[in-house]
Amino acid sequence: MGDTSLLTPLMPLIYNLETGAELAHPPFAPEETLTDLDAYLDAAKAYIHRSKSDGAVGFKLFSNPYESPTREDAASAFNQLLSGQVERLPMPNPLRDFVVDQLIRYVTDLDLVVAVHTGYWGDFRILDPTHMIPVLQRHPHTRFDIYHLGYPWMREAIMLGKGFPNVWLNLCWTHIISQRFTQIAIDELLDLIPMNKIIAFGGDYALPVEKVYGHLVMAREDLARVFARRIANGDFSEQQALDIAHQWFWTNPRDLYRLDL
Repeated sequence: MGDTSLLTPLMPLIYNLETGAELAHPPFAPEETLTDLDAYLDAAKAYIHRSKSDGAVGFKLFSNPYESPTREDAASAFNQLLSGQVERLPMPNPLRDFVVDQLIRYVTDLDLVVAVHTGYWGDFRILDPTHMIPVLQRHPHTRFDIYHLGYPWMREAIMLGKGFPNVWLNLCWTHIISQRFTQIAIDELLDLIPMNKIIAFGGDYALPVEKVYGHLVMAREDLARVFARRIANGDFSEQQALDIAHQWFWTNPRDLYRLDL
C-alpha cells in the first residue's frame, strides 16, 4: 500500500477480470494460486480486510453497466478463463459483475465506502453515472461516493444524490476539468441536495503535492464565486455560507469516511 503517514488510502475494489492473465495470481494475492471462484473471492475478501487494517477507508470501482448474474454463471466464466477456453470475457461479464456484487457486500459489512469513478476519461460512454442505479438499488445500506459529479452527466449524477439516501456527491477533479461547469453544478447542488451529502474537493492526485494545493485554490474560488452571488441575492448570510463551506470541505468527507481527524 505504501507510506500512509500523510495519506489515507482508498484502494481498487477489483482488478482485471476480463482476461485470464491475473486470475490465478491476482495483484492482491500474487503468491497464491487460485483455482476456482470461491478461492478468488476468499483472497479478495482477505485483501479488503488487510487493506482496512492498514488504514484504507474505502474501495473504488468504475461506473460500468453491471448485471446481476448467478454464482453458476460466474463460476463457469472463471473456469473458462482459467483453462484458456476463452481469451477474454464478453460484456456483460458475469464474472466481474458477480465479484463486484459480492465484494460490495463485504465492504458494507466492514463499514467502508464504495467510491465510484464516473464520467470523464477515455471512452466515457461506459462511465455514465446512471449505470450505478441497479447497484444502488441492490445495496441500499452501502455508502457510495460518486466521483467527479458524473461529468459530463452532471444532472444525472445530481439526481442520484437526490433520489438515493446512500449516495454522496463528490466534486473531486471537477474544478480542474472546468471551473465554469463546477460553478453551475454548485448552484444546482445548493437547490437540490441536502448539505450533508456534498464533498467540495478532492485533488485526485498522488504526486506532486503542489497540484493538490493548486486544485484546492480553484475549488475555493468556485465556491466563493457562487456563494457571493447567493449572499448578494439574499439567499443566505455570509455566516451561513461559511458554515456550508466548512461542511462541504471538512465535515462531510470526515463523516462519510469515518476519518479520525
